[in-house]
Amino acid sequence: MSECVVTRRAEFSASHRYWLPQLSEDENARRFGPCAKFPGHGHNYVLYVSMVGQIDAYGMVLNLSEVKHAIAREVIADLNFGYLNTAWPEFQETLPTTENIARVIWQRLAPHLPLVNIQLYEHPKLWADYQGNGMHACLTVGTHFSAAHRLALSSLSQEENAAIYGKCARPNGHGHNYHLEVTVSGEMDAQTGAIVDLDALTAAIEHHVLEPLDHTFLNKDIAYFAEVVPTAENIAAYIQACLTLPVRELGVELHRIKLYESPNNSCEVYGPSLRPLVAPRPGWRSPCRAVPQGWLQTALQEDGCIRWLTGVQVWERMVVAMGRLAAAEPMGLVLASHPEFFPNLASAWEVWVLADRPAPLTRRGAQSPVALVGVGTGRFGLCLMPGLGLLVVEDGVGETPQVGLGWHPTTSAGRSPR
Repeated sequence: MSECVVTRRAEFSASHRYWLPQLSEDENARRFGPCAKFPGHGHNYVLYVSMVGQIDAYGMVLNLSEVKHAIAREVIADLNFGYLNTAWPEFQETLPTTENIARVIWQRLAPHLPLVNIQLYEHPKLWADYQGNGMHACLTVGTHFSAAHRLALSSLSQEENAAIYGKCARPNGHGHNYHLEVTVSGEMDAQTGAIVDLDALTAAIEHHVLEPLDHTFLNKDIAYFAEVVPTAENIAAYIQACLTLPVRELGVELHRIKLYESPNNSCEVYGPSLRPLVAPRPGWRSPCRAVPQGWLQTALQEDGCIRWLTGVQVWERMVVAMGRLAAAEPMGLVLASHPEFFPNLASAWEVWVLADRPAPLTRRGAQSPVALVGVGTGRFGLCLMPGLGLLVVEDGVGETPQVGLGWHPTTSAGRSPR
């Protein structure tokens, strides 16, 4: 029987305060803004608990009545109408940010439920996802902009465009109120509980996306869309390209862009985009720089990425490290692992920089996969090259390695970054 994910929703209301006792009042105010004010502020939190399992003879994965009682007993009873900073000991060590609350809820529920994701909404435009990966979490910010567009290829006649795009090809265009979700991923700070400075992230989205796109006719006001048809898919990819480097500069990675053109139509683009389509807007410092030969191995070791035998899922950290390296264009990156070192990855890294040209997949020895990395129980090779993005090579463990573009898990237990 196939595995199935079931989700239970719950709500609680609670207050919290962002305040570090080792900082002065002025320092806390500068760091946390209004969230540092005494005695704190509150939210109506919405919690989604996702669990996985096989469908049993009764047609259920879990008895949802038992799930409901477990959530009420382990979470709601302590947090509802509570002051989070003192509700649980964990919040006295690390501030109760949205992402840290999700992490601690996971810890409280994991002994009782087969969790795959905790999603916690602080409000409808801010929520966190946590999947049990140490201090790693995702944070999503929701926002909106309004813009007009016309869907038409300049190489086609009006009749041909109308046959493809229908009413959307009409010469004078039409508009939408776009709803945008920007998801970033990173490590929570041990004291603040945050993966990113939320004000800085909001400012980056405003500077690079909202201000340039809001109240524009995309085909005429945005140079990129003079030749590229501004479908929702292309707009989402463009936004991803605009935000990849600025978000990385904040110390996190761009994980997902979701764009709603209307309540009926939406699209998602997953990142990070390793070769941005556009340069950052003026006024924003780019992290592009020369990279020394041994940089990647050092970065991986410092980030704690090489922990395959511990079962730690390292996909996101690998992408962070490779994305930083890829920022130094024009470069390609091939990572190789000697089979005799398997699975001692710390001894296996070799890096070749291939200037100004895509390169064929490079191996050392017929049985040597490229950049062998453990993600859960899956095994993958990774190769990053200009124009190709991420090339994933499966290690067959004794069989001939398979090569393909995209995400290709070795086993059913391998987990996609999506």
